[in-house]
Amino acid sequence: MRFIKKALPFTAVLISFATVSQEDPISKVDELLKSGQFKKSISNPQLGQKPELNEALSGVKSVNEGVSLNPQAKEYLENQERLLKQQTERMSELGYLDGYDAETQAAKAQRYENAAKLIADNTTAELANSLQKYAGLSEGEAKAFNPAFSAPSKDVLGIFISFSMPEQKILEAFKVAVQSGAEVYLNGLHPEHEGIGQTMKLLQRIGSNMKVKPVVKFQPKKFELFQISVVPTIIRSTPEKTVTADGIINADWLKRKYEDATGSKDLGSFGPVFKVVEESMIETIKKRMAGMSWEGKREKAINTYWQKIAFTKMPKADKNETWYIDPTVRATSTITNPRGDTLANAGQVLNPLATATVPMSIYVFDANDNSQLQWVHEQINAGEDMGKVMIMFSEINRDKGWDHLGALRKHFGRELYQLPPEMVKKFHLSGLPAKISTDLQKQVMKVQQYKLGEE
Repeated sequence: MRFIKKALPFTAVLISFATVSQEDPISKVDELLKSGQFKKSISNPQLGQKPELNEALSGVKSVNEGVSLNPQAKEYLENQERLLKQQTERMSELGYLDGYDAETQAAKAQRYENAAKLIADNTTAELANSLQKYAGLSEGEAKAFNPAFSAPSKDVLGIFISFSMPEQKILEAFKVAVQSGAEVYLNGLHPEHEGIGQTMKLLQRIGSNMKVKPVVKFQPKKFELFQISVVPTIIRSTPEKTVTADGIINADWLKRKYEDATGSKDLGSFGPVFKVVEESMIETIKKRMAGMSWEGKREKAINTYWQKIAFTKMPKADKNETWYIDPTVRATSTITNPRGDTLANAGQVLNPLATATVPMSIYVFDANDNSQLQWVHEQINAGEDMGKVMIMFSEINRDKGWDHLGALRKHFGRELYQLPPEMVKKFHLSGLPAKISTDLQKQVMKVQQYKLGEE
């Protein structure tokens, strides 16, 4: 059966299997632009000249500025300068020099500086993300880590607590924090807890009857910076001064004391205090990270990869079939590249094979089926395929996945790829083995399915 199947609707080109466009002068210019030598010639036009003139031209600011040349040399240099100027203007018009001006480079430098600062400010936040990914923390548990984890803010109003305090005292600290806008700080997990989840649930239970919840953070760096060894301790700290008091959680009172203080001051103890019993969260993280077998985790992930992978299961083809896929698409809206150049206007009809010059053949088979393996072997060894050849498998042996794949690579002498489900849908595959190839003359994709044992 032979028939045409229209491509599924897409706003972009359907088929993009490494087709090669016709070579043109602009592509040559683009290739030069990407080379380090040409980039140098943008800032130093002399380096773009012929090699034998480089030495003579070094230090020459302008052809007509203080240089004594014979008429022939002068005419040659003027022509070269004019041609270079024309080429530069041409490339500027086409956008090839976008981003090479001083203003753009300065903006890029500022972005890099901002990015570096952002990375530095969020180092511990990324550590929390890594812990969530590699140490088994849930997303909720990871939220206990705050970007302020590693560096105290410039303006601090907080209450340091510990689970050595009675729960009623902790609840009282919660209420004061909400009323005064202060934060509540913990040094680490409850001593009897294995995970952050347990500690978070305990904190939630203590404050369960509060309509407005306090901001509670793990802040071991603040405990270390302000040398907090007993709790409750309240603190008011700015770049100008720091005022603390133990055994009291009256934040409004501390604010007034802060205003009266002429400099940093520890006001002393004003009530019963309790020892900080939690290990620093940083130390807990270090110990747990050190105890992990990263190599073991890596090997386990590799060894179990094929047991977890979702294969695109395909039955054997029950008959020989041939059909064609028309990759022509109509742009539903105007398509532009990042620079703003229009690639296709709304309503424009495109066929990617119209400009393709290298044909392609794709063989798809079930690697667990020896008859299909033998069929692909015979097809490729026949040497009838022109251009690029690709091999895809729907399934391989789950228990010996890497060994099986390695044997297939060795047998065919090339890389093999797993069949994605999107490809089955796009090419309307219903059975294997199959061959998908480009017909550049008709500008269509040819799809053939084979029932093995039949011609």
